[in-house]
Amino acid sequence: MTRFDKRFIVCVCVCVIQGAEHIASILSRAPLMADFRMASSRVGPKGGIALCQGLVAGRNLVKLDISDNPMTAKVATALAALVQAQPNLKVGSA
Repeated sequence: MTRFDKRFIVCVCVCVIQGAEHIASILSRAPLMADFRMASSRVGPKGGIALCQGLVAGRNLVKLDISDNPMTAKVATALAALVQAQPNLKVGSA
């Protein structure tokens, strides 16, 4: 797997629910994903849940940045499941 296959970075994008769900379906087939960054992309609660569910499939995630998105507390359960499923994920600021 190439370095590109392990990293997904989106810089300031407007991502509606369909876009987030599409990205989530790709993530569910990328078990070696190590670095996922999609900050400031206007991902809402449904998209946030979809992304978290897509990322749960892997076991290699080390970096996650979904900050500055209007996800609300509705994403908390999916995010908690993601953190729990990813043994290498570092939680907190670097």
